[in-house]
Amino acid sequence: MHENVPYDLIASALEGACNAQEQNELDLWIAQSPANRAIYEEMKSLWAESQQIADNFSPDAHQALARVHQRIGAGHKAKVFSLNSISWAYKIAASILIVAGALFFFVSNKKPVQLAAITDNKSNSEIVLSDNSVVKLNKNSKLTYPEYFKGKERRLRLEGEALFDVTKDKEKPFVVEVGQTKVTVLGTYFNVRAYSLEDSIVVSLLEGKVEFAIEGKDAKVILTAGEKGLYIKSRGSLTKMEEQNTNVTSWNTGILKFEALPLANVCTTLSEHYGISICIKNASDANLRFTGTFKNQRLSEILLSIEEATNLKAVKNGNSIIFE
Repeated sequence: MHENVPYDLIASALEGACNAQEQNELDLWIAQSPANRAIYEEMKSLWAESQQIADNFSPDAHQALARVHQRIGAGHKAKVFSLNSISWAYKIAASILIVAGALFFFVSNKKPVQLAAITDNKSNSEIVLSDNSVVKLNKNSKLTYPEYFKGKERRLRLEGEALFDVTKDKEKPFVVEVGQTKVTVLGTYFNVRAYSLEDSIVVSLLEGKVEFAIEGKDAKVILTAGEKGLYIKSRGSLTKMEEQNTNVTSWNTGILKFEALPLANVCTTLSEHYGISICIKNASDANLRFTGTFKNQRLSEILLSIEEATNLKAVKNGNSIIFE
C-alpha cells in the first residue's frame, strides 16, 4: 500500500496550480523511488485521458464520487485523492470515467488555502506566487495570499511595504488590497508602502499602468510609470503626483542615491532606511544640498560623508541622531 502519496499535490500539479515551492516538493517526492514515479505517471496518464473525454462528456460529479466511495469502501468525502486505505492498483482498476469524474469534482470544488508571509524588523523576504509573480516584502510587513489563484482575479492583501513584479494576464487582473484601498493591475512593476502606524498609503509605479482606488467608492486614479498615488487615511483623500523619490526601492536594492537633495529629505530617507530617527537641529541647515550614491553601506559611513560635505556634525542622542 502507498501510505504517503501526496494525491492533493499531484492533482494541483496536473491542474497547473502548483507554486514553485510545491512543485519542488513534488519533484523531490517523485525522485525518491521508482514506485513514486510510477504512481505519478499513472495519475498523469489518467488525467490526460480524462481531458480527452471532457470535450464530449459531462460527468455527474456527485454520482461519480458516490460510486468511487462505494467501490473503495472509504468514508472520505471531498478529498478523493486522500484515500490511502486501498492499493493504487485497485484505484487504477476503477472505471476511467468514474475516476475522471471524481477528479473533476475534486479540482472544481477545491478552495485555495490562504497563506501569510510575515517579516520581522530585521529581514526582507521574497515570495514567488503561483502565477510566477514575484513579491519582495520589506521589514515589518505581512502578505496574505492564496496557494493558487482561482476565479476571475488574482487577489491578495498587504500590510506594510512590498515591491511587486506582476506576471501579465489580461484575463485575470492582479488586485492588491491595502487598508481601505486597492491597486488593480494586469502586469507591471510597482511599490506599495502601507504601514498601519503611518497616515498614508503610497503606490509608486515603476513600469506599466495601475489603478489605485478607494474600496467601495468611485474615487480612483490611474498611474503610469514615474507617478505615485497618495492616500491620506485621516482625510480619506486620494491624489496622484510625480514620484520624485529616487530611493523608493532602496530597501530592496540596498542602493541609496541623492542628487543635490535638501538635507531634510536626505534625513527622512535615511531614517526610513535604517530605522533610526535622524534630524537637523537648525532649520536654516535643512536646505543644504547633498549628493552621493551608496550601496549596502553602514549608516556611519554615510553620516561621515554628509559631515564632510556640509561641515555639520552628526551627534548621537539616545536613539536618534542630530546634525548640528
